[in-house]
Amino acid sequence: MLKQVQHDGQLVQSTKMQLSDFLLIVTVPAIIAAILAGIIGWFRPAWGLRATVATAALPFPALIWTLCLFIYIRASNAPAEKCGVDACGMAMAFSMIIAGYSVITFALGAFLATIVKLWVSRR
Repeated sequence: MLKQVQHDGQLVQSTKMQLSDFLLIVTVPAIIAAILAGIIGWFRPAWGLRATVATAALPFPALIWTLCLFIYIRASNAPAEKCGVDACGMAMAFSMIIAGYSVITFALGAFLATIVKLWVSRR
């Protein structure tokens, strides 16, 4: 995710997120949710659609939300001496952005898990 770019004759590292990085962050947990839905649908066919989708789609986003909440609370309660110029504000902004990405991950994972569960239940 760190890219080296030439800026004013100097080589600097850029943290600008590319589309491929975003797709990797969002699609890998969603694909894992779809695989989990297939496994749950195969071994627990009596489970309803909502239970299967929630069980398959929630683990990664819940972990991400917990970590983001921890980062946000820790940064907001840090004393000004520890923050430097704006490190705590950047940490809080980062945690909110990643929490937003995990909402997209959950939605995509739930969509894929629903498709997989319906496909497995027809077999």
